[in-house]
Amino acid sequence: MLIREYLSTFPLLRLRRILISLDITVANSIFPQIAKDASKLIDFICYGVASDKIKSPFDKINKIVIDVESDAFSDGCIVWLKNDIEACHYFWWSLIQLEWRDVFKMLRADNIHRYSDVGGRQQAQCVSDTFCLPRVVGGHKERYKSILTLLSLLPFKNTEINLLISHLSCNYKRDKEICRREVNVNSLMKSKESISFSICYLKKKNMFLADLEPLTESDSKYALITQLYLLTREDNFKELVTSLTKAWSQKKVREKRKETDKKQTAELLGLSKESIRMLKELSKKHSMDHSELMELAIQSLFEQMQ
Repeated sequence: MLIREYLSTFPLLRLRRILISLDITVANSIFPQIAKDASKLIDFICYGVASDKIKSPFDKINKIVIDVESDAFSDGCIVWLKNDIEACHYFWWSLIQLEWRDVFKMLRADNIHRYSDVGGRQQAQCVSDTFCLPRVVGGHKERYKSILTLLSLLPFKNTEINLLISHLSCNYKRDKEICRREVNVNSLMKSKESISFSICYLKKKNMFLADLEPLTESDSKYALITQLYLLTREDNFKELVTSLTKAWSQKKVREKRKETDKKQTAELLGLSKESIRMLKELSKKHSMDHSELMELAIQSLFEQMQ
């Protein structure tokens, strides 16, 4: 009872860190379901420290507390994201979607566990859901703050969190390299129109994730880049981005043609409908624009007048 009373004075975050430090397979496998329940966390901690025949439970817990506090999360490994909006957006998305199952597989690779082993059903849960973090965030500063919050709430040591960051960094560099090799990303980011068109195009193809929907106009560019990087994992990525860039080029050609037609129409104001009809037929037959035909007609009449 004394040990339980002692543990009940600890905040949830410290209880989580103590339990994860004990590395109990069963507790790991159901951690998302017990992370907010201090009583259940304490139950598992008591079970874990009771198995130590050498140290007393109090000594064991105090040593763990010292260890986890001395190796608590430090933002030194992600501070570079402050100056890299593109990478920050990618990291934020990856962390918001991160499942506990994948975290434990990465950081507890030697500890076999499955969510379905306990509780009778498989229940994959995101880390962000456990900590009630918003899935939609607007602005670079808020995304960076969200990353800091999530990482500081993870009940792992700083050295382990650094491994997680390193893994995400490798994914980012790989996806970026593949994407930049296959598609001229800069051409799609040149204007607000090209960015908006690309997002709409991917939505029509059901290839734009709902949670990536940008809240602000400035977020659109980085939401699109993150989505393109994520799509590099699809087998048909090259075909998809080829069709996207082609569709954008065709749209620009159509808009240029419309602008030319609009300009030519303005030039034809004052002509009769029949004259305009004949001029269009001549333009089509001789592959000449209206201004060229009109200049030719003027030149011909002037020569006849001489």
